[in-house]
Amino acid sequence: MSRRNETNAERLARHRIDLERCLENRKKLNERIARLEERITQEENQEYLAIIHSESITLEDLRRMIHDPIPQGTNKVPAHMAQMNMKEIQDNETEDESENA
Repeated sequence: MSRRNETNAERLARHRIDLERCLENRKKLNERIARLEERITQEENQEYLAIIHSESITLEDLRRMIHDPIPQGTNKVPAHMAQMNMKEIQDNETEDESENA
């Protein structure tokens, strides 16, 4: 049946079905967002702990590092850490793709 011949009740039913589908998608997205936010928080905390332990810095130094902008062209991450982070990012992307399949 074409949409022009659709009755108000049929259109309402179609819209309700669309709404239900969208709400389910929103629920899945909100869950994924929550997982990603938690993962980011954990990874940031691990980075902060690694910096504290490896550099033997004070909390005040750490606060300045977190809040002060990093000068352009300055690489504060050691090469081995950057490689580890890229591997984690790739693993996370693979995990996310498998969750969405």
